[in-house]
Amino acid sequence: MLAFISLPAYSQEEYQNFGQAYAFEPRQQVYVFDTATIRLSPDPRAELMIRVAPGRSLFVVQTGKMLTINNKSAPWVQVTYHSGGPVLKGFVWSGQLSPRALNVDDVQFVYGMRFGKDPGDESVVTVRALRNDSLIATVSFKAGHESSRGVHEASVMPSKGMEDLKKILHFYYSGEACGIPVYDQYIGWDGSRLTLFPVLLSASEAGISYVEEKYIFPADKGGKSGQIIKRTETAEYDENDKITNKKVATTRYRWHPAKGLIKL
Repeated sequence: MLAFISLPAYSQEEYQNFGQAYAFEPRQQVYVFDTATIRLSPDPRAELMIRVAPGRSLFVVQTGKMLTINNKSAPWVQVTYHSGGPVLKGFVWSGQLSPRALNVDDVQFVYGMRFGKDPGDESVVTVRALRNDSLIATVSFKAGHESSRGVHEASVMPSKGMEDLKKILHFYYSGEACGIPVYDQYIGWDGSRLTLFPVLLSASEAGISYVEEKYIFPADKGGKSGQIIKRTETAEYDENDKITNKKVATTRYRWHPAKGLIKL
């Protein structure tokens, strides 16, 4: 067992730089997204202890100073790792980690984020499907610069009446501030492929207007067999803060196993 090394805490500004989704807490279980290099100390030149394959789990001991690699600023974390032998304790740059893993049968999904060079650039989230440590599918989608640093959720949904799918993965990113859009990204999983749905964007300007997008799946109330309906609601607010000019538009799609949603 390695000796404990104290890490300096990072600031709120640095925490926001990497995003709340990756603000790991002590005792949190995290997962490897890129092959993780666990080192003796929190320094990219420090002695390499072990390389850990994607999908493997680690436990966070504490979080420390920031390191920027490929425009991604993320903190070092001290972790413990156990794989049949003695428990190892070392340091890994958390840009190599996934905040959680999603599981469907014997397939594990991990994901990581890459930020753009400039504040206005969108972030890119990459999802990888692993079976027995082997990569079987991958897909990437974009999320807004501010949204990707805010509230984050990731979950596995049932197929919602879509016969060609086993499950649907749902990723949600929200900056939780006026004017910053909410990104809802759905990904179809058929057992071997990950296929993106068109991203849904919702946003609100307090006292001015809002737009809300959502999917109605075949199994949902108001759904139709063999179709996915995109519902877009827009409205404005008058001087008394009451909703006016409300409009609803729908777009209908059918699902193609290889191409995803095709507009009808």
